[in-house]
Formats: sequence, C-alpha cells, structure tokens
Amino acid sequence: MPLSREINKILILGAGANIVNKVSDFDILCHQAIQALCEDNVQIILINPNPATIQTDTCKNIHVFLEPLTTDFVKRIIRMEKPDAILTAFGGTPAIELVKKLQKDGIIQDMNIKLLTINDLCLKIKDAQFLYDFLSENQIPVADQWLLHSVSDLSNVLKNAQYPLLITKSVKYRTDKVCSVNNFGMVKDYFQQEAESTRFNLKNYRINEDLSSWEELIFDVIRDNTGNCCFINSMSSLEPVSVNSHDSILIAPILTHNNNQIQELRHCCSKIANLLNINGILTIHFAVKKEGDSFVYKVLSVKPRLTHTSLISYRINIYSVGYVIAKIAIGYNLNEIIDPQSGLNSAIEPINDAFAIKMPYWSFTELSSNYYELGNKSTSSGLALGIGRNFETALMKAIQSTTNIMQNKRIYFNTLNNASDDEIINKLQHVDNHHLLMLIVAISKGISLSDIQLHTGINCIFLQKIAHIVNVGKKFKQNPEQVNNLIAAKKCGFSNKLLSMIANIDENLIDELLDKHNIKPSYIGIDGTAGLHAPKINAYYSGYEVENEIIPLSQQDKCLIIGLKSFQISQTGEFDYMIYHVAQTLKKHKMQTVIISNNPESISNSYDLCDRVYFEPITLENILYICKKENIKYLITQFSGKQINQYRQRLLAHGLKLLGQDNLSDILQQDRKQQIINANVNPVPALITTNRNEVLSFIETYKFPVLIGGFKNDKKQKSAVVFDKPALNRYIDENDLDKISISQFIEGNKYEITTISDGKNVTIPGIIEHFEQTGSHASDSIAVFRPQNLTSNKQRLIRDAVVNIAQQIHLRGPINLHILLANEQIYVLQIKTYAGHNVAFLSKSLQQDISAISTEVLLGKNLDELGLANDVWPSNNLIYIKMPVFSYLSYNSVNTFDSKMKTSGSVMGRANRLPFALYKGYEASNLTIPSYGTVFISVKDSDKKSAISVAARFHKLGFQLLATEGTANILAEEGITTSIVEKLQTGNNSLLEKIAQHKINLVINVTNLSDSASHDAIMIKDQALNTHIPVFSSIQSAENILNVLETMAMCTQPL
Repeated sequence: MPLSREINKILILGAGANIVNKVSDFDILCHQAIQALCEDNVQIILINPNPATIQTDTCKNIHVFLEPLTTDFVKRIIRMEKPDAILTAFGGTPAIELVKKLQKDGIIQDMNIKLLTINDLCLKIKDAQFLYDFLSENQIPVADQWLLHSVSDLSNVLKNAQYPLLITKSVKYRTDKVCSVNNFGMVKDYFQQEAESTRFNLKNYRINEDLSSWEELIFDVIRDNTGNCCFINSMSSLEPVSVNSHDSILIAPILTHNNNQIQELRHCCSKIANLLNINGILTIHFAVKKEGDSFVYKVLSVKPRLTHTSLISYRINIYSVGYVIAKIAIGYNLNEIIDPQSGLNSAIEPINDAFAIKMPYWSFTELSSNYYELGNKSTSSGLALGIGRNFETALMKAIQSTTNIMQNKRIYFNTLNNASDDEIINKLQHVDNHHLLMLIVAISKGISLSDIQLHTGINCIFLQKIAHIVNVGKKFKQNPEQVNNLIAAKKCGFSNKLLSMIANIDENLIDELLDKHNIKPSYIGIDGTAGLHAPKINAYYSGYEVENEIIPLSQQDKCLIIGLKSFQISQTGEFDYMIYHVAQTLKKHKMQTVIISNNPESISNSYDLCDRVYFEPITLENILYICKKENIKYLITQFSGKQINQYRQRLLAHGLKLLGQDNLSDILQQDRKQQIINANVNPVPALITTNRNEVLSFIETYKFPVLIGGFKNDKKQKSAVVFDKPALNRYIDENDLDKISISQFIEGNKYEITTISDGKNVTIPGIIEHFEQTGSHASDSIAVFRPQNLTSNKQRLIRDAVVNIAQQIHLRGPINLHILLANEQIYVLQIKTYAGHNVAFLSKSLQQDISAISTEVLLGKNLDELGLANDVWPSNNLIYIKMPVFSYLSYNSVNTFDSKMKTSGSVMGRANRLPFALYKGYEASNLTIPSYGTVFISVKDSDKKSAISVAARFHKLGFQLLATEGTANILAEEGITTSIVEKLQTGNNSLLEKIAQHKINLVINVTNLSDSASHDAIMIKDQALNTHIPVFSSIQSAENILNVLETMAMCTQPL
C-alpha cells in the first residue's frame, strides 16, 4: 500500500521521564521513527518534557514541545498545530492513558484525528476484565477470573474453582494487594479478617486462577495494514510467572519448548493481533506448563505498545523496530519497507544465531543490607544484555554487567559456606534480587537440580546450564594452569577478574597464562540472519575459540568512547544524551568512533551512530582487549558520569590516554583544596577518617550541624545532615562505614556551574540554582536557570572564582563545580573534572550543543577560535525549571536516614516567569498542583513568620489547612484556623494515612534537619511523592506556586 496521503502531520506523544516500574523512555526507537517519517516529508509534532532525549532535539520538519503530558497542555498544542494523527507507540502506558483522556474529552473526535498503531479495542485491553472477556469470547486460553458482587458470588466461585487461587484487593490510590490461597480454609480466614475493616466491600476483590508457578514466555509481533505478521522476538523467563518479567532474567531464543509448541503460541499471537486489527506492535505474555506429554498455555497480558523485549529485538536481530512501526503507521506494509540498518525487507523474520540474556539491575544494592523482594511488581531500575555464542557466555556477560563479583563472593559464598541445605532452600524460596547467586551457591554445595527445581519452579534446562558454569569454575580452581581448563572457562564467559578470585591468584597471572597460550577473544558480527546477509552497520560481541570476523579500523584518528552501564538512579539518560552528541561531533570531524556498552536502552550505542559498536560489558579487561584489537590510544570518558570516570587511573596505568587530556595523570594528583584557597575562595572544612574520636574533635571545633557520610567497600555512601550527637552516632552505626567523611554544614544558596576549559581560558555556559535545602543531593533538587537569587555582582564573584579555579587545573574539556553562597562568602562544595548531570538541561535551555563544543575543545580547538569568552554565556528571557521525577524503590534497608523516593529522571518547565515555569515542572512530573483541597503545613521556627503569609494566602483561595501543633498555634494567633495533626502518629487518622488516602492534596514541610525532624521529613516526603502529591521543602517554592494559583483564580473576591 502506498503512503497514506491523508496524513501530513503527526503528533508523537513521548513518555516523559523514566519512572521505575512504570515508565521507560524508548528514545532510541522514537529516534528511528522520526527518521522514518522525515523520509516521507511528514511533519512531526513531538511532546515530551524530558530534556535528556535526542528525540527532543530541534531539527527540520519537527516542532518540539517540552511541555507537560497532561490533557490541558496537550489539548492546547493540538488546537495550535492541528495534527492529522496521533502516534502513541513510543510513549508507553502514559501515552495510551493520555489518549483515553483526550477521547473522553472529545477533542480527538471533534478534530477528526486518527489514532496510529492503536485503536479503540486496543485502548480497552489493559482492563483486566475486558481482556478476560475478549479472550474468552474468542476461545483463547486465559486464566479463570471472577469478580465478586455478593457473598453468593464468592460461594459459587469456591464450588467450581481449582486451587491455588489469587485474591486481588483493589485499594484506591494504592497498588493492588495480592494474596495466594491453597484451600477453602485460607479463603475463609482471609475474608473473615478483611470483613473486620470498616471499608470492607466485596466489589473491591477479584479472584484469579493462580499461575504463579508456571513458566513465562514473551512474543513480540508486528502486524501491518493487510494483516501480515512478522515475529521479531521471543524470550523465556528464568523465573516463573510469580516474578515480574522486568525483574526476571530473560533468554532468547526459547530453549524450553519444541518447535510445535512455539508454533502453537505464534498462531495464538497472530489470532489476537488479527482480532484486535492492530497496525503496529503487540507484546504478548504467556503462562505455559507441561503436564506429561501435554502442553498447556494461557495468555497473561496483551500490550499494544513497545516494551523492553521489543527493544531487545533491535539489539540482537538488527531489526529497526521504531522505523518499521512508523512506516506501517503511515500506510506502508511490511514487504514495502527496507530496514535501513539491516538492509533487509522488514517482512523477513530475524534468525537468532547467538544467545541473548537480559539481566535486570537494581539500584542501591552495593550495601549487603539492601535487598529487593521480587514479586508481581517491577523493582529494577535498569538492565544489561549479554550476547554470546552459548547460553553460559551470555549469562556470564550479563552478570558481569550488573553484579559486583567481589562483593557478592563475600556476602554469599563466604557467609553461606557453613549453611545447611535446608537453610539455602529456604532462601531460594524467598525470591530477591540475589536469587541467581543463591542458585549458584546451592548448586556449588551439591543440592540436586531436581530439589532446586521443585522449590523454585525454574526449568531444569536452565539449572543444567548454570550447573555447567559451576563445574567449569570448580575444574579451573583445581588446576588453573591447565590450558584446557582455562579455555573452557573463557568459552563459558568467565572474566579474568572472576578467574583470579576463584583460583585465589593475582589477575596479572591470568593475563600471563592467556598470553602464553595465545588465548584471546574473537569478535563476531551481530546480523539477525545467522550470517546469510551482511548488515549495513558494524556491531560485534566477543567469543572464544571461534572465527574472528573483524579487521581493525583503518584510520589513525580514532578513539574509543566508554558508554554507559545499566541505567540506574543517578546514571540516566542525561549522560546518554551527551555521549550521543559527542559521537556525532567526532564523526563530523572525520575521527573514527568506537563505543563499548551493552546497555540495550542506551541511544549512544545505537548501531548506526558510531563506526563500530562493541556490545560488551564495560570492564577494564574488555576495554583493553578492544583498544589492542583496534590499535586505539585515545578514550573518551568525560561525558559518562562518575561510575565510568572511576576507571581513569587504571586506564592511564595501561598506557591509554583521554582525548585532549594528555596531562590528566598530573591533574588528578593536584591539591584541589589549595587551588580553592589560591582563588581566594573558601573550602568547606572537612575531614575523612577511620577514627570516631577525630569526628568528635571536628565537631568540637566546628559545632553542629554537620554533613556526615563515608565509604563502604570503596563505595561512597549517601550523606545526611545531622544536628545532634544521637543522630551522628546512629548514622555511623547503621552504615558500618570503613571511612567516615564529615564536613561543616553551612546553609545558603547552592549553585552548579558548568564550564568548558581549553587549558588556559574558561567559558561558562550557565549557572544553575538549586531550590532545595543545602543538604539535598543535587539531582534531588529543583534546579532553575536563570538563577533567581543571584545579583549581577554576586554572579561576577562566582564567575571570577570559578574561572580562577578552572584555570589552575589546566584541563581541557568540561569541568563541573558546585558552589555555596552564604553570608556573602563563596564556598566550593565539589569539583568534577568531567561533565555533570545538567548539561542536557542547559543545552535545551540555551539551544546550544554544550557537549559538541566541549568535544571540539578536546579535539584541539581553543575557546577564542570558537568565539567564546571567559564569561557566562548570554541567555534568553525565559526561565527554565529542571524538576526531578521520583521513583519509589522498594528495597529493604536498615538505614533510617535513607529515603526510598529516588530521582530516576527529570522534566523541564519553561515560562517567562518563575512561578509558571515551576508550575509546568510540577505538572510535567505528574505532581498536579491542586486548585482546592487540604494543605498540610509544618515549618521550622525561623520560617514561621513566612508561613503565616503563605497559610493566609492558601486560606483566601479556599483551601483547608492542616498543621502540626507548633505551626497551628502560630497561625491561630494571627486568626487563621487550622486543624491539628501529629506528624507520625499511627492509625487511620495519622498524617501518613491522610496523605495515602488523598485527604491531603499538598504538603509544605520545612524542617530543621535534626535527627527526629529529618526522619519524619523523609517519611512524609516518601509517602506524598509515592501518592503523587506535591511536596515543598522551602517556603520560596510554596510562594511561587501561590502566585500561579492566585493568577488562575483571577482575583475571585466579593465586593
């Protein structure tokens, strides 16, 4: 079918910022779609408030709106731009939910807008009851399900149901609660206990057939406008259905079922796709079970959108999913589309000739005391993909990418060495993020595979593969110098570091053994056709004892970009954005680019960006092998964040250099404190020690409050502000630190400065102001550009200090500084000799490519050649807000200072006035500012006078006020009536319960950060953000939002 001439302008809905277990931004696939649409001169309107995305870069034929993805804002844009169609595939669940609201509003129907890749039937499929009815009516196997309306309904269900059963309780504003029951007695006990609740209503309960112990399989299928289907990926889950597939290890190809069974499932997928009449992509999850010779399957879920498995199909098969879907959306059929990266017709199904294993990554598990319990709700924040010639290699690569081997040896192999079989089996039955390592421990201790399978539900084929890895490791340990043992270990994917740990020998000896026997990796091309067709890109993975398929790149001018490990809290798309622009700039300057990264979500390792992609774990061993293979001397790490830049010293020790920074070794040895003093700037008094008495002596000198932190196993731990000795002692005891870091806590205004230096001169793209209290982590704070509390005189002082410090460092490239302005004094909090988090945000604000300019400096250009002065760059008249977006991380921790709400991304708000920019930021982060309701107010003593004005203004707007006793008394003295609540009392009337039930609509909580107050503040903030209720931890933020609300109210007052 030719291109649909009815569609000339398409609105693409983005996903916004990444939210753990809810939202993923498929930037790489959306970028492919934009390329596909631009080829056919289709005009694109794109809405996405996430500044750290390549899709939101401005270019010809695209109108980008960094605006909130809310009904009101999107309706406004639709009326302005008048699109012919809306494309939802790249916005995930949020885009689908938004389209439902737009349909309900009527604007889609009124303006005759067409929906692409989705239809009315697909929009309903997320509803569990609708899906069940739809599949049942079409004789497609699905788990039995019953909705309850009365006691007789429950009785009828229990007469016919087969145990086990799942009882799901729906609670407004909260995650559904699920309980498994194995007999009638358990059901009776459950409902008797539930009936004691004052809110008990049978209509809130649903009973399902329990498929938790079944195996889970996943299929991705693309269907075109004539009903042709192409299966682009199929994967099996290591863990059974009870564990969310996002948190499970996924394996391609499927090993556990024969071809007839796979074809039966494919037929079911095609039937569903045709019944839905979808023109786009469909991901279908099955629960499967073998009963003797019979094979039983039931549909678990149907997702008419992109998912992580469809993203993986691009990585392992070079099938440009985003490109193909976009072409189908505008009328092309599969056989009319040529994939630009593979060079093949997109109707040709990919063929797996390698194993691919997806491994989840969980943030904040560096501490052995932190762990995640796994269940039906996703908890992982990122993933890595291991690709190998065999299952074992792929699995070991995935483990290398997501697990600290040395740490987990100590935690598991050492501590469980004397554990009984029953104790280990018990741990295996309670699935957490270390479940794979527990499996390895169990197999190592000789527990039978049949016993492990019985208690975990994991298919024996997978257990046999893991057992093979364990046996290879044991053989190597017995005789590490035996060449066959060494070859077997390398063929199974063992890293040199792991081999040295197993054999308890130095890693250098492993290197010597490999050199002695000429054992080295070969590199195999990823092609998706089992070698039948050479793709148009160059992507490779490593293997041993196989034919090498590459020759080194020919040019002398080439460098290796160290990409990103798994996305995690503090390591997000902001760095991915920078690396993408760095690679583009290097290519523009005719330098050949090589990148290493096996993060499948990353756009910077897109197969069509760099000259060569090594889809490998980022380890020192792999970096050195690639540099040797390609004869590369120069690396780029300056844009990859703290985690990657920790490799710099070791890379330099192996004779490698960072591009543009030949003097880096000397620079890393410089005395930063002395450079700060030389610039006539104050360093913050600080100490690092292992002695608690020295900490007490420091406090005697500088007094409370202090910022306390430290290091555990060479990992920096989260800091906390403490105002008293009990809090200090509790922090040190709970964190069990190897080293304690302590510094004087100074309250003031915090600024982050991005600079670019050519070694002599320094230019400043921008100064960003942080709105939150000084003790907050920079990425957790609201950031504003242009600064609002900075006079021109103070800006000059900061500029001069920053230029002076950066000039002393004599380093080419980006330098990031954190400055505190307090009592007319400038303090330096932090200096990073690499790019910081805010470059993407600043680039979008200035409409300047800061990463590209920094790269040109690294390539040798001086700032005066680029027309850049030793000054702050000019900016436009708009104000830009970078709003953190929080995810609730459900890990178990003993640390009471530890907030579970972590920044997993950010969104932007921009306007000509600060209050409106701030309002947009909150709306974009899914924290809707209410126009009525109840405001909770609790402030520290020094802010009580300001709180009176804020409370009076909210009261005048019609809000109800709720306050803690101290704040309420102050307000009462001014004639402002409030209700009183204790901060952390228990029961249905408690503050936390009121927040959870949305009886409070906005929280103003400004604390003095003392021991009890900071603990209370953490719990209040966690509960509010997890319930999508805005929280203000400064009076200034509350005042700014009031300005917006008062403007919207338009002075509605009586005469």
